[in-house]
Amino acid sequence: MTNRFTVIGAGLAFLVLLAAEACETHSRTAVPVTITFADSTWWASRQRPSQQLRQFTQETGIQVQPIMSGGEPRVVQRILEEESSRADVYGFDATWPGMFAEQFIDLKPYVPASEIAMHFPTLIANCTVGGVLVCLPRVAMVPLLWYRGDLLQQHGYRAPPRTWNELEQMAARIQAGERAKGRTDFWGFVWAGARLPPLATVALEWQASEGGGTIVENGRVTLNNAAAVASWERAAGWIGSISPPAVLEYMEPDVYNVWSSSNAAFARSWPFESAFDRRELPKESVGVAPLPKGAIRRAATLGRYSFGVSRRSPHPREAAMLVRFLSRRDVQLEYAREFHVPPSIIDLYDDSTLVAANPHFVAVRETLVDGVVMRPSAETGKAYPEVARAYVDAVHGVLAREQRASEAAANLENVLRRVTDPKSAVRK
Repeated sequence: MTNRFTVIGAGLAFLVLLAAEACETHSRTAVPVTITFADSTWWASRQRPSQQLRQFTQETGIQVQPIMSGGEPRVVQRILEEESSRADVYGFDATWPGMFAEQFIDLKPYVPASEIAMHFPTLIANCTVGGVLVCLPRVAMVPLLWYRGDLLQQHGYRAPPRTWNELEQMAARIQAGERAKGRTDFWGFVWAGARLPPLATVALEWQASEGGGTIVENGRVTLNNAAAVASWERAAGWIGSISPPAVLEYMEPDVYNVWSSSNAAFARSWPFESAFDRRELPKESVGVAPLPKGAIRRAATLGRYSFGVSRRSPHPREAAMLVRFLSRRDVQLEYAREFHVPPSIIDLYDDSTLVAANPHFVAVRETLVDGVVMRPSAETGKAYPEVARAYVDAVHGVLAREQRASEAAANLENVLRRVTDPKSAVRK
């Protein structure tokens, strides 16, 4: 009998011990984890994700602390390489996967394959480097052609231009017609031509659509060719013709200002929320189409947004949960409804209500299927900013008539060879 009570007592003591350990474990895991989240684009706009971040915390118990983050590549690189990275989750530009892949974890162990497959393959391809899923897309950001549908009809056109040649002809005709009415400040086509990074995306579209290559491909510089040269020369011919001389100083907000002030027939712009703050433009007069095709293809440079987890994060699982949440179908749907920003999930484009409220989504989907071109960050890695600067300088020099396109292309080829592979550079 004594032995039986001894065994029972020991068993009860063991259960009490287990219960105590369980309480202690629960106490340890109940301490809320805080994830730091850095995305410079949302700090600069009305699209701050405060409501969605609160929803994430309510669902998971994980706290999120947004922090300021610079978008300049050199600053980002320095931050990422610090021993204690400043953030767990980062908002990505489209060039970041290729430039900073080693600084981020592979998301595949944290994200089911079925979720990854929901996004446009082009976007997943841009997020994948060497088989590693560096980030997960949240938005499908590609540039589009905005046009004045009312002016097209007035000047005898039934549809927007399908090619760059058609755009030239239509822009010139509409511009002449509007100026005949006394609108001397009206222009045919506006775009970002300042000697700044956005020009790299614009010029890449011109040359890639004509078959001139994407600057660096398979380790080779691919821009010193007749197609690329001809595309630059054609654009230079627009200056003072269908595009204002001041376009060489236009940043993207300048393009929007001229367009929304009803002083242009066509504009190359991104589908930001601001594109729908039309100011003087009647809603029914605005049309949106994919960018025109060149001789070979349509080419629209892929832009941001996606999210990745720093390899220095002390909470990779929780950080990956935030990335999954921000890219989730219902979260993207709500975001698209509120801010008119195109989602990265394919089947959301089948939502008739969403598309009716955002007719530009039709052009976005068409572009994502067969019109995306990538900047060569995966080819050039951390050298991409230097490649982009040299490319912008060369193209801007051609547009400003400071040098001939053929000379600029030959000189740029040699510069980029030195940047991407010093041993292969031509030495004089």
